[in-house]
Amino acid sequence: MHQVSKADQASSPVRLEAIFIKYSGGGESMGLSYAQEYSCRNHFRQRAFERFGVDDQHLNRWINQHLPSLSPYDSNVVQPANTEAYVANDGVIFVCNIKSREFITCFKAVNYQESKEEEEAYTDIHESNVASFKKDVNHLVNRYRLKEAKELFENIGEDLDDFYHLSQAVKNGQLSERNSKRLEELLGKFHVIKAAMRIIENKRGDYHL
Repeated sequence: MHQVSKADQASSPVRLEAIFIKYSGGGESMGLSYAQEYSCRNHFRQRAFERFGVDDQHLNRWINQHLPSLSPYDSNVVQPANTEAYVANDGVIFVCNIKSREFITCFKAVNYQESKEEEEAYTDIHESNVASFKKDVNHLVNRYRLKEAKELFENIGEDLDDFYHLSQAVKNGQLSERNSKRLEELLGKFHVIKAAMRIIENKRGDYHL
């Protein structure tokens, strides 16, 4: 079985929770364009094993055996955008995302309960999108929290520099009157920095959707 590199997984449009297996096709099938470029979602792998006993070791060969006979499957259920179903000569149905070029799920036509099977496939798509959305939101929240901290630190940049130099002088200096004054000045810088840090800590909850 072909092992997918981290780079392959990173380039895939489906980011969360999905494992992909690239297979080497022998050209396009009569009904599925660019079939050799398709990859398998983890959901597809699970269904292939549960319903047809096809494990990862034999999955590539099993798919390639069905590609030449795939033809569009006429379903009465309205499908999501970019999602189409294809049926092979032996009645195995492949549900595909033709935009991202992925196999989503598979099942036998004779045992096909449209609402249940397609709802399962669409739920898988939905859950993947929700996970991706949450990840994007988290990145956005962190970005604006960091932006605010950066701007606050820029505003008190001189105080931060003074705090560092004064603290080093007190730490490494003598027990002198001069360093005693430095300590008092250091405390003043501390309160300026503390006020900015309090904003960063207490207002972080304001960034949410």
